[in-house]
Amino acid sequence: LKKYPNIYIRISGHTDNQGEEASLLKLSTERAESIKEYLVYKKHIKPVRIQTVGHGGNRPVNDNSNEVLRKQNRRVEIEVIHVGTSFWPRGHGGSSE
Repeated sequence: LKKYPNIYIRISGHTDNQGEEASLLKLSTERAESIKEYLVYKKHIKPVRIQTVGHGGNRPVNDNSNEVLRKQNRRVEIEVIHVGTSFWPRGHGGSSE
């Protein structure tokens, strides 16, 4: 991100399916936000370049049928969502609502 200042990313947090949906959504959002905080405060990436979203357990990579598979669903994904100049309108902090 430092090398390519015109790249904008989305950080998506995910969980397994163990727990209440609202708690899982909160946990996955916090997971994504913690990565954003690291990039902003430790790597000095502008926060406007980073969008975050939590999906809870709604997008598993497998069926959660055992602990090994559940562990794989507890993850963060980072994707490039825009390359170019300013992406979000003024005043938008880059976080999803």
